Amino acid sequence: MSQIATVVAVTGTAFAVDANGNRRALKAGDFLQKGEVVQTPAGSRVELLMDDGKVLAVAPEQSIKLDESTTQTAERPTAQDASVAQGTIDTVIQALERGGDLNAQLDATAAGLGGGGGGEGEGSSFVQLLRIFEGVDPLAYLYSFTPQSAPQIDVNPLAVLALDTPAPAPAPAPAPTPVPPAPPPAPNPPVPAPPPPPA
Repeated sequence: MSQIATVVAVTGTAFAVDANGNRRALKAGDFLQKGEVVQTPAGSRVELLMDDGKVLAVAPEQSIKLDESTTQTAERPTAQDASVAQGTIDTVIQALERGGDLNAQLDATAAGLGGGGGGEGEGSSFVQLLRIFEGVDPLAYLYSFTPQSAPQIDVNPLAVLALDTPAPAPAPAPAPTPVPPAPPPAPNPPVPAPPPPPA
C-alpha cells in the first residue's frame, strides 16, 4: 500500500482501520495508507493533508475510505482512455442511417434503475458523499432592542353602544304665525317759516 495522507490535527479520538480490520488511534503526524478507513466518533474531528496538497477535514460521526476518489490529481486521461470504442461509433451510425432505435442497439448503461454497485451481491447501490466541515464563529450583535409599550386607549363600552342606537328624529317645528306689517311712518309736520325780520 502507498501513503495517501498525513494527519495534521486531531480533536477528540479518531481511528484508522486497515484492510485487515486492525484499528489504531490517530495522532498528529501519523501517515495513512491507501485503502484505510478514517472513523471519527461523536465529538471528534480530523484534518488530513492529502498527497495532492489539499486539506481534508473529516467531521464528527463520519467514516471515510481513503482512495483515489479522495484526492484530486492533475493527470488527464490519455486520448485512448477517453475515446469511445470504434465499434460503438459504427453501431450508432448504422442505427441512425436505418432509422432504428438506439436503445435497442446499444448496451444498457450502469446508471439508472437497473444499475447496481458491481456484480450480484457486491458493493452497495448508493453513493456516500463526503461532508465538508467548516467551523464558523457565531455572530455577536452589539445592539439591543427594547420595544416601546403600546399606548393605552380608554374605551367606554356604553359610549360605543350609544353610538350604535339611532337618535330620535326631531319633532317638526310649528309654522310661524304671520305678523301684520307695521303702518308706514307718518309724514313730518311742516315746519313754520321764520318770522320776517324787523324793519
